[in-house]
Amino acid sequence: MNVIGLMSGTSLDGLDIAFVSIEENIQNYKMHAFLTVPFPSQLLQKIKKSIESNSLSAAFICSLNFEISYFYADAIEVFCEKIFYFT
Repeated sequence: MNVIGLMSGTSLDGLDIAFVSIEENIQNYKMHAFLTVPFPSQLLQKIKKSIESNSLSAAFICSLNFEISYFYADAIEVFCEKIFYFT
């Protein structure tokens, strides 16, 4: 099975994306490609604000949820274009 894995850690350096083949027993795998896509500065500032503040509006949190999702989708598209040479 081929999978794309995503992870963003506490360093906030960006979204880590890996393309991996995993055998059914999950003990054998092969990483085919890896890329870290940095967060855009405006999004990074909003993420930091969400971590540091104790009082954020529901609208801010909902908006950030969508912004992060759109960034993830765009980052995956960039990743796929680089490793699969899609145009």
